[in-house]
Amino acid sequence: MKREFLRGLGVEEDAIQKIIDEHHDGLQSYKEKADKVDSLKEQLETANEEIKTRDSQIEELKNKAGDNEELNNKLEEMQQENANYKQKVQDVQLNKAIEVALAKENAVKPEHAIKLIDTDNLEVDEDGNVKGLDEYMSNFKEENSYLFEQPKATGNSPVDGTNPTGNDGITQEQFNKMTYSQKVELKNSDPDKFYQLTE
Repeated sequence: MKREFLRGLGVEEDAIQKIIDEHHDGLQSYKEKADKVDSLKEQLETANEEIKTRDSQIEELKNKAGDNEELNNKLEEMQQENANYKQKVQDVQLNKAIEVALAKENAVKPEHAIKLIDTDNLEVDEDGNVKGLDEYMSNFKEENSYLFEQPKATGNSPVDGTNPTGNDGITQEQFNKMTYSQKVELKNSDPDKFYQLTE
């Protein structure tokens, strides 16, 4: 966000710095999530390479084993371990893809939202992408809108029964009835009052 843009909108100079700081803080959490996703992606790529290596080793041992029963049993055991490992990697990929999708959709409490997602119909393809996740998330967000941050209204709207020029008259009961965006607005305009009401 550029200062010139805010100045062009007629925003006061001291308010511009507050807006830029708040915007920067908001972007920081997305940057941290993106860094975490990149790190997990690297780990998953490494895990997939390990799976391919193990698969080729198993095939090689199969060809050498012939009729050797003990070796064949060991091969079957390795194949089962490999299948289990592959499933774990796919589960991690699926969960991380869902977490990223929830972050993109501004889930308020992603840890609660992820528990409600039915993963039975979601499948990870060979490239590590989740088939049908975008469509599923769109429907999920529509059906569970309370789990997602609502678009912020522009302009100031006073809380019912309060003085529109100041926040000093807000009671605990009125604060508890405020929407998320109203609480954020109160925090930005009167942090002392906000923290007093949240203690």
